[in-house]
Amino acid sequence: MLLVSPATAFSTGGGGDGSTGTRVQGVVYVDAFASGGVDGSSWAAAFNNLQDGIDTSRPGDQVWVAAGTYAPTSWPNGGAPDACMAHFSLRNRVEVYGGFVGSETSLVERNPEDNRTVLSGDIVVVGDITDNCYHVFFHPEGSNLNSSAVLDGFTITLGNANGPGVSGKGGGMYNFMSSPTLTDVIFVSNLTDEGGGLFNDTASPALNNCTIGPNIAGDGAGMFNDFFSSPTLNGCTVVGNTAEWNGGGMLNDYFSGPVFEGCEITGNSAGWNGGGMFNYNSSAPVLAQCAVSGNFAWQGGGIYNYFSAPELVNTAVHGNGAAMKGNQVYNMYMRPTVVD
Repeated sequence: MLLVSPATAFSTGGGGDGSTGTRVQGVVYVDAFASGGVDGSSWAAAFNNLQDGIDTSRPGDQVWVAAGTYAPTSWPNGGAPDACMAHFSLRNRVEVYGGFVGSETSLVERNPEDNRTVLSGDIVVVGDITDNCYHVFFHPEGSNLNSSAVLDGFTITLGNANGPGVSGKGGGMYNFMSSPTLTDVIFVSNLTDEGGGLFNDTASPALNNCTIGPNIAGDGAGMFNDFFSSPTLNGCTVVGNTAEWNGGGMLNDYFSGPVFEGCEITGNSAGWNGGGMFNYNSSAPVLAQCAVSGNFAWQGGGIYNYFSAPELVNTAVHGNGAAMKGNQVYNMYMRPTVVD
């Protein structure tokens, strides 16, 4: 694991305009076991810090990241000198790929399953969750990420958003008006008040073949979508998340409408409402060819709808449980549309 000390290893970043270094090719290399301090122009000259690789990249570049564990050591979107505000940040038109051994010459040679590339919020005192990063990835107002910001083949873990304001949202990733593309990303063991794995505010990221869970939160343990957020999830699994209050797998609030295609929402739980999913304030998710099963809550074991009307297309909601009402679905004031 890459260990960092807040007194000596943190910096405010730099090179975000892509103008630093001597590299001229279209790939920037990162390896946790490299000596660092070079220009990222090859595996032999790899950065050992992920954000250095991202910051040095030019539009259209790829960042190749070797297997290992990487922790944030800088504040690309502000927050210095608070160690818990350290974070990673993606950039538009830069694609970041994990899963390399550290000798590959083409993208197709990598294997993320065998070469696990972990982005961890476990900083300062390793093993002490209380001083971890608030967010492993932090994309606040002004980030303005679009789908050209790509993260592919990583595990995001041990973010602990236990601070005030936005620092209490999105342990794994916080997106405000930012919609990156996430493929083969695992969000696991992140904690927060709202949105353990991800918190989206007016943000609609695209998730492909991602796994969200297990994570823990007060509300929306897997993902919290707020204020017109409509992420797309294709072939994703939302599994084993635990919410103290509402939305074990996911919470959708205030006109949010995520779209699920071929996803599983399973084994999640909530202390109050919506073990699998809690829909609130005119939210209207669409689930097509999905399965919602094995979830549990006080009410609405599978799905809880409050002034919200999701659309279920060829979707199975079964095997869920509720202590009080609505083993499968509980509706308050509105009902879902069900299409075979």
